[in-house]
Amino acid sequence: MEEGLATLFSEQYTESATTVRYGSPIESYTKARDAVSRFMSDDGIMRALRALEPTFSSMTPAMLKSAKPDCPDDLAAFLCSSFQR
Repeated sequence: MEEGLATLFSEQYTESATTVRYGSPIESYTKARDAVSRFMSDDGIMRALRALEPTFSSMTPAMLKSAKPDCPDDLAAFLCSSFQR
């Protein structure tokens, strides 16, 4: 979750600050970013999740599903797994 958010936000910031569209060339970061994008259909979901648990590494698939009930089980599990570069 944390690496996907960091990648997503850095790409968004780079584009807004420079008008250059940048994407990570490293597949693991791209997969993490895409998973976070699928999960965060709106900003309110992340706010609700962070209210339940502010520490990314302590989040569980059940917490993700409580913030977004239609989150697929495999997506929730991937977002809560340890990041592997």
